[in-house]
Amino acid sequence: MICFFKLIDNSALIDYPNNGEDILYTADLENSINELGFTDPIEVTDYKMPDGQYMILSGHRRRAAGVKCGMTLFPCIIKTFENEKDIQNNVLLANSQRDSEKDPLLYCNRYKNLMKKIKLEIGEK
Repeated sequence: MICFFKLIDNSALIDYPNNGEDILYTADLENSINELGFTDPIEVTDYKMPDGQYMILSGHRRRAAGVKCGMTLFPCIIKTFENEKDIQNNVLLANSQRDSEKDPLLYCNRYKNLMKKIKLEIGEK
């Protein structure tokens, strides 16, 4: 996988449609942005996106918090992919690693949502 770094305008960032993460609560990130700045870039891809548009893979909450703090440009890592499955795996991995060890309920909810997704894709087996 090849990665690039770029500042991207908020209007060019599109949410990953199957994110499944709750992005409404951002107070913790807003406090961090106000205190330390935006320290962790958003991961995006331009795979099958219109020119100049990028789909967020990891960083939906960071973006939401940044918007609430008045940001219009976001530091992003652009990842290249060859297929949809690689994108799905990247999103699942990013979500499974974030805060799961600190919050068992969050981990359980992610597992439950993943199992629903798998059942929809391959059926009850």
